[in-house]
Amino acid sequence: MVRHSYFFLLLLFCSLCTSGQAPTRIDVLKLNITTAPTAPAKINAILDFCDQWESYNPDTLLKYAGWAKQLAVEQKDKHSDIVADYYQAVYLFQVNKLDSASLVINEIITRYRKSFPYDDMLIRMYGLKGNILLRTTKMNELMAQNYYLVKLTEEHKDTSGLARATLGIGNVNLKLKKYDDALLWYRKALALMENPLYKRKLSFIYNNIAIVFYHLSNQDSAEYYIKLGLRYSREDQNLTNLANSLFLYGGMLAEFNRLNEAEANFKEAIEVRRRIGDIFYLITDMAQLALFYADNNYPDKGIALCKSGLELAEKNGQSYANMNGLYEALAKNYLVAGDYKNYGEALSKELALKDSIYKQNSAESLAEMQAKYELQKKENIIIQQKLDLISKNYLLYSFLLLFFFTLVLSTVFFRNYRKRQKLKMQLMQQQEKRGSEIAVAEAEEAERKRIAADLHDSLGAYAASIASNIDRIYFSETENGNLIALKELRNNSQSIVAQLGDTIWALKKDALSLTAISDRLKIFIQKIQTSYPNIVIDVFENITVDPLLPPSQAFHLFQIVKEAVNNALRHSHCKTIILTIVGDQNWKVSISDNGRGMLHSVTTTEGGNGVINMKSRAREAGWLIEWQQNKAGGTQVIIESTTN
Repeated sequence: MVRHSYFFLLLLFCSLCTSGQAPTRIDVLKLNITTAPTAPAKINAILDFCDQWESYNPDTLLKYAGWAKQLAVEQKDKHSDIVADYYQAVYLFQVNKLDSASLVINEIITRYRKSFPYDDMLIRMYGLKGNILLRTTKMNELMAQNYYLVKLTEEHKDTSGLARATLGIGNVNLKLKKYDDALLWYRKALALMENPLYKRKLSFIYNNIAIVFYHLSNQDSAEYYIKLGLRYSREDQNLTNLANSLFLYGGMLAEFNRLNEAEANFKEAIEVRRRIGDIFYLITDMAQLALFYADNNYPDKGIALCKSGLELAEKNGQSYANMNGLYEALAKNYLVAGDYKNYGEALSKELALKDSIYKQNSAESLAEMQAKYELQKKENIIIQQKLDLISKNYLLYSFLLLFFFTLVLSTVFFRNYRKRQKLKMQLMQQQEKRGSEIAVAEAEEAERKRIAADLHDSLGAYAASIASNIDRIYFSETENGNLIALKELRNNSQSIVAQLGDTIWALKKDALSLTAISDRLKIFIQKIQTSYPNIVIDVFENITVDPLLPPSQAFHLFQIVKEAVNNALRHSHCKTIILTIVGDQNWKVSISDNGRGMLHSVTTTEGGNGVINMKSRAREAGWLIEWQQNKAGGTQVIIESTTN
């Protein structure tokens, strides 16, 4: 008997696995809905029921999520409104409408982050997005999200969320067959799961660890962890995790040749999956059980199960991957049963599905393959017409021989095509990697030169002044001269420290929001206000959209505004300076004074180094900067972003 590997990856991203409950708990939650005394209480009860979606049919979830949505709109409850939309996205995921689910959850996350602070609901939303990325095999995007969630949960000291994110990184490594890396991340997650509640809520981690040990040929450890998965999923009454654990354990028992135990686990897993209503995994489980029947010479059971699975797939919308698995299992069972006619038909349908998959990837390949297929089809018809004149048995054998010849040619073509595509992909990845390395090196060199120039321009004058004052102290013959020089040394030293502080403040951040830059400018104004008691400096802030600026641009903006304020203080003879900061689709900063004006010197070649530097910084950052004459007198400097 040829063994079939049943250890396919039934992976679920950790953040999504909620506490699915047994029917008794579901009944209690339904009772809470009917007995809720107020509309807000009823909304909360409905959402608590929706939270148990892993243990009932998706249509039920859609019904109750829609009910919660209606009540939330009536009560103007924005939070419950968004959460109800989240459960409708879960419904789309359950029924395998992954494109729609992805669009909806991305929009929901954006709305939720704008309106509410960090909490467990946000992590669950990211969990649903991770599940969609995993099922659509977008591994790079999923890994990036997991690392972001690790950082986010650490910042908020969220142990549960950190365990989920860490577990998610292990899942991606497992999917990529990096077993040692997967085990490393799983152990990190286990270290965070000392609380028994986490062990029940995240019980599927034990299934995935069992898969790792299976692939590492450690059968004892694999069986130990899969039993832990069964234990904790039963304790938590999470039907999805229980179905996964049962099927994985059945596959393990089949590998150990404990066939009766294996079949019992497979059947229980399928029944649990039917109760949940997860069509995607139900069809996959049925295909795997049918292969088990074929491997162990029970073709009648396998054929019946495959037919049932195909009816279910067609009823709920075909998924090429699942349908292909069912036809593969069906063909194998027909072969074991000696039914060569139906075996050929099943293989033909499997080939047609593979053709549909390749159609999505290469129109050119499709045209070539379709031409061959049509040509061979016509030849088959001609041969069949000729063989009708001969005996019935001779016709059957000839047709099968021709069909197998066609299948071999198609298989060779597909393999060659996959090899060519793989080589192209590897070449593109190497070229992209080399281009990225060159771009990073050039960006680092440009940033190093820019930082050196900024430090030279901003600190050079102060350093020269310090040196001059030291000489003055050394050669001075009067005490008064020494005091003046020491005072200048103190002022210049403080200026250097302040300038370094501004530079470090900008460069040590990955990005700075417009609000953070505004706060820094307020601190600067507070410091200089005491030196100009006769001038009023006001700050007006209207930031409805808070854009993020790279550190170099944040530093440029801060320096431009400082220079504009200093120019107004020193040269305009004004009584009032108004700093206005606006953040919308585009941000805008203006510095307006009511002094005598300096527009002429700015708009001509007579502008000083400060003005030249302001223009240079704005040009480097890609902003618009201009000086305007106020109608009531004075000057207004405007700095504005030019892109959305």
